[in-house]
Amino acid sequence: MYTERKIRLEDALPLLERCGLTRSNQAPQYTVGIYEEDGEELLATGSLVGSMLQMLAVDPDRQGEDLLAKLVTHLLREAFQQGICQVYLFTRYEKQAFFQGLGFALVADVPGKAALLEWGQEGIQTYCRRLRAQVPPAEGSAGALVMNCNPFTLGHRYLIEQAANLCDRVVVLAVEEDPQKRGKIDTFLNYYLPTTQKLLDSYAEFEAAGVEGENLRQAKERIESTMDAIVRGFEHQLDELYKADVLDVDSDIRVMEHMLRRDTGSAEEDFGLVGSAVQREEE
Repeated sequence: MYTERKIRLEDALPLLERCGLTRSNQAPQYTVGIYEEDGEELLATGSLVGSMLQMLAVDPDRQGEDLLAKLVTHLLREAFQQGICQVYLFTRYEKQAFFQGLGFALVADVPGKAALLEWGQEGIQTYCRRLRAQVPPAEGSAGALVMNCNPFTLGHRYLIEQAANLCDRVVVLAVEEDPQKRGKIDTFLNYYLPTTQKLLDSYAEFEAAGVEGENLRQAKERIESTMDAIVRGFEHQLDELYKADVLDVDSDIRVMEHMLRRDTGSAEEDFGLVGSAVQREEE
């Protein structure tokens, strides 16, 4: 078992030197260290410098214990909490498959030397390209509406109809804002969903490569082993999103049952239905 905690960069320098790494010219805003659960020996370390993951080091005697993956996951979580949604790293050319297995995408590489990878949610340009692909160009004018349609009202309908009268085609982007759900939705959309998509895309690329190297095999096995956990995580996130709605439905049912008992009882007493019912039962 391991423990992960924030440390000073100075505490990581001996391990960096042992791994042949030098400290960054820029001061990191966050450095993490991984230790044995009850130990004080630093086993692995890494830093977040702006939007870059740097100074990733694992004790040479502790290779193969999945410590590098723990480092990267911890730093990505920290970056997301700091509002950093796009993260980059440089690595050796032969290590890029490992990081792609963690959800990174290749930006550029120099064969045999180095690779630049990125992780994070898609940018606005990528989103616009996907939107244009779903709504191909056509003759005439086009417009767009961004609307909170929960609930959908006659006012929303009027605005859409007016836009449709002014434009040959209208794209309606319906949004919902619920303060209780926003945090969970942001986490799902900005972390879980893009990371899962990158994992699946990476797996498809590895399969299409038709190569069975050791790095590719390990990366594919890691992706396969995490799929069940990802499905359970998605189900849990979805269940959490609907928790408040389930409580609201339960409350509505309880109130309705109470109202029905009260109103039905009042009607029976007012019109003498109770006595009649009893009399019919006796007959």
